[in-house]
Amino acid sequence: MSEALRKAELAREASRVISRVPAAVRSRAIEAAAGLIEARAEAICAANAAD
Repeated sequence: MSEALRKAELAREASRVISRVPAAVRSRAIEAAAGLIEARAEAICAANAAD
């Protein structure tokens, strides 16, 4: 199986799993992920500013 097909199948499976999770849980997970992304972006910006 090619890498692209494997990734597509994993994405489909993740979508099926996520669709069974209650909306409130999905919302909190998205908020947590957004917080992690924001923290990482701030760390990258700080590292770039230090250069």
